[in-house]
Amino acid sequence: MSIEAQAVIQTLQKAQEPDVLLFQSLPVACGLAAIIAGQADDGTTAKQFKGKLVQVLHEVQTTYDRLLADCQSLLHEAFGVRRNNEKLREDLQVRASYLVESCLERTLRRFVLAAADETADDQRWLESLLMIVVDKPAESWTDADMISF
Repeated sequence: MSIEAQAVIQTLQKAQEPDVLLFQSLPVACGLAAIIAGQADDGTTAKQFKGKLVQVLHEVQTTYDRLLADCQSLLHEAFGVRRNNEKLREDLQVRASYLVESCLERTLRRFVLAAADETADDQRWLESLLMIVVDKPAESWTDADMISF
């Protein structure tokens, strides 16, 4: 996430006064000047703030999906599977099914069982693989966890 997106999240988490949040904290977090009451403006400040805030919030909302897509791409590379998402799951399920009964190492067995799972939807299936590899749910990953993956 960009520095601005991180600043907006921190600002929203720490906010106590709505007027301070809206006119001071959020504009500053977006890299703009605080909006001061009574200051002459032709409406460009509000438009600029709105545009920047919408952009940053969109980034925040799509970060998790981009993380999953990046990890899925790394799995494609690691297992030599074509870039088709359905093909990745199908291929790993087949490979894992051959190993389910013979895999003894605990973490590898968890990965094999998760890869062979046919009941979870695609996102939950991918999230379970990621959690096993990093030993932490993807929604709570830090940059270091992504590098570790």
